[in-house]
Amino acid sequence: AYIRGSQGIAYIRGSQGFEQDTREKKNIPVLPRYIASGWIKISEKIGRNPMLDYSDCVLDNWERLDKNGPISMDNLRLLSRFTGVVDEEHFFKTHVIIESEASPVIEALQRAFECIERKDTSGLMVQFKSLETCLFRLTRTCLPIMFASTKRDGALCDYYIFFHQLRPLIKTWTVIYDGFYDNKPRRFMGPSGAMSSVLPCIDILLGVKMSSIRLSKMLSAFEAYIPSDHRDFLVNLRRKVNARDYVSGLKSTEPHLVYSFNSIIDRVLDFRWSHFQFVKKYVIEQAPKGTEATGTGGTPAFKYLHQHITDTEEARIILESSTPIFQPSQAAQAEFLIPKIDLAQDSIETPQGEARGNQWEIERQKFWKVGTNGFLCAVVPPIWTLQTAPESCKVLVILSRAMPNACVANGPFRAMVEGRKSEMIAFAESLEDLNVTEAHTACSLLAYIQAGYKASGYARNDERKDEDSVELPDWISKPFRKLAEKLDRPARVSYLDLVLLNWHIQKDDIKGRTADRGPTRALMKEGRIKIVHRFLAIPVEQWFWGMHVAIEGEATDAIRAISNGLQAIRKDDILEFTGCLDALAQGIRSIIGCHPDPYPHPSRAELVLMRRLKGFIAPDDTLRDLACFVYSGHSAILPALFKFLGVKRGRHKLQIWRDNSVKFMPTEHRKFIGVIEHSMSARAYLKTLTLQQRKTRRRLHDVAVLEVSFNRCIEQLLRFCSRRSQLVCRCVPQEAQWFREVQMKKEAEHLTRSHCALLIGRKLSGAPTPALAPSVPTAALKAFVKTQQMKDSPDIRKRESVGAPIRVKRRSSDQSEGSLIY
Repeated sequence: AYIRGSQGIAYIRGSQGFEQDTREKKNIPVLPRYIASGWIKISEKIGRNPMLDYSDCVLDNWERLDKNGPISMDNLRLLSRFTGVVDEEHFFKTHVIIESEASPVIEALQRAFECIERKDTSGLMVQFKSLETCLFRLTRTCLPIMFASTKRDGALCDYYIFFHQLRPLIKTWTVIYDGFYDNKPRRFMGPSGAMSSVLPCIDILLGVKMSSIRLSKMLSAFEAYIPSDHRDFLVNLRRKVNARDYVSGLKSTEPHLVYSFNSIIDRVLDFRWSHFQFVKKYVIEQAPKGTEATGTGGTPAFKYLHQHITDTEEARIILESSTPIFQPSQAAQAEFLIPKIDLAQDSIETPQGEARGNQWEIERQKFWKVGTNGFLCAVVPPIWTLQTAPESCKVLVILSRAMPNACVANGPFRAMVEGRKSEMIAFAESLEDLNVTEAHTACSLLAYIQAGYKASGYARNDERKDEDSVELPDWISKPFRKLAEKLDRPARVSYLDLVLLNWHIQKDDIKGRTADRGPTRALMKEGRIKIVHRFLAIPVEQWFWGMHVAIEGEATDAIRAISNGLQAIRKDDILEFTGCLDALAQGIRSIIGCHPDPYPHPSRAELVLMRRLKGFIAPDDTLRDLACFVYSGHSAILPALFKFLGVKRGRHKLQIWRDNSVKFMPTEHRKFIGVIEHSMSARAYLKTLTLQQRKTRRRLHDVAVLEVSFNRCIEQLLRFCSRRSQLVCRCVPQEAQWFREVQMKKEAEHLTRSHCALLIGRKLSGAPTPALAPSVPTAALKAFVKTQQMKDSPDIRKRESVGAPIRVKRRSSDQSEGSLIY
């Protein structure tokens, strides 16, 4: 049932972007018959609805790591899950613990009914005490597990991740099951704590009545989703005399029973209020403003819980003020000491090997040809399945698919990899049979697998220590290093695997068209850029890496402008070079446009994503290193722009990171950077033109226009760096102050100083210039020059982010050659 349910959920939620208004009447999704048929038949056989429910996610979805050990957080793992984040694991495991610890509650409850049936008041008193103690334990010891945190992961069940990443997968839906239910929409509730049988049993014992007809109907509807044995158990309990009716008849003669009964009411209220605080934090506060927060079961969370709390309070038995109240002795209380649950927290150098064979080298160059798809690979990366992957590489497909599910918490990914040792050895023996595309895909999958292998090895540790580092077995590391050397790439997971090789373009389902070029900003906005391999399998991961795929793909225009600009410099063609700079400014603007608005609820989304990813992509790096990675990754975009424009190198950490990142790039990217580095930069060319203006007799207007175009590129680059800085501060807020006030300040200073005011300096130095148009008074020009000189001073730049360049408009066709328009 869980497997079929997971397929159904994945099909519907994946196709509609994880969102659906359950009250929507139009565009109701259809579940294909090949999924619906088996799911419905299995559900009917076990007496449940064709929907993933509480039983699938909690009651039947766990196992002990140590078969002889206790049911505890550090000895449990989920059998199945949707994502690869620890938050899902922790959320459902907490419910498993609550259900397990509720066992004494059910035992005491059954014995209490037996005592009522025998009219055994003393025995009932003992069971009341036992029940009160067990409920106290559930409330004060088990529920707080949900809010547990570690130094490494922060909150183990983060509010944002639960509401925006997990909840959309498991919430109530309305779906048409093709070929069933007369092809009419059916609404089924998602898994909810209200589908647990624990509190309904207690409500029956205590005689809690539902004052709201709507609430009563909801609770009855939830019972249709619990296992049939549980339903039968509840039906049998309802046939018996409840404790409230029995104790109410004895309140004048047995007031101590009334006191104990009301104490149980207090414990239930304590549980419900604690649960309400959980719902408030994880659901109500996370819901968009102006909307009614609903639980995964589709109930209005605030109204539902408050009404249930009120009805529970109404179940109290009121005693007369003169009735003596029995106070349990210290000895009696000592029988029910509550033990605490133990919340154990432990739960490059780039190889430069030569390519073998000229054909291999040609194919590798084609694969990474710069400019075809920006800085992405020029060939669309294949999506391997068990049917399409080379026979020897199928083990990589199996392991990479299992990673999000098996790496989380104390998952069995390492054991799964080691269980495939013979297949991995066979793969290592067939490396020579792979072509360039297959080799790149296999090496990238190996990078993911080795990162997951190491990360799962640290799953039970808060902090990573050198002596605890996980060593890769030779049968993993050797083929990885061999492939990496052959492909001239780093032997570790890098930006190359996360972005440059990790994409495909989804076909337009509405118009049936395919993309005529690689990933672009337009395709990103249409939601058609998809990443292939993931560590976490959550939407924010798709958003983050998909954005970077679009950025790298959109760099095509900037790459073309740089290449044409280098040729224009060699030809000494000012007009052509000016056009290249204008195209470059537009290209940078396009890249900036790929940075969408912050992900919904940005204070949590990017932060939690980086927390969860760090163990995979940067396990041994500091948060400051991670901030630098978010800023520029191992992308060639910033190094290429800085070197082409001639921005002066600094000594700050961002510059050092940028220099070191080159060795993680594909060979063709490094060559492209090398060509730029050994060519004259745009700023150096502009400076040369200005200094030689008298000798070459170039038109002042042409040089001035070129200077304006250059400054426009610097301004766009400043904007791009600013957008990257904003992303860093959202992803790594712990280092936001350091990054913004130290690193980004230095970066901005170097960019600002790269602005050109060379013609102004030429004029001030007394160099002769062509005659100006009569419409420009000499005094006005001198005043303008003085203003520009002041703006170019360091003191002024401290107060202004950009020094103002000369403002020049292009000469129209009917104006004389020597005229300038300011």
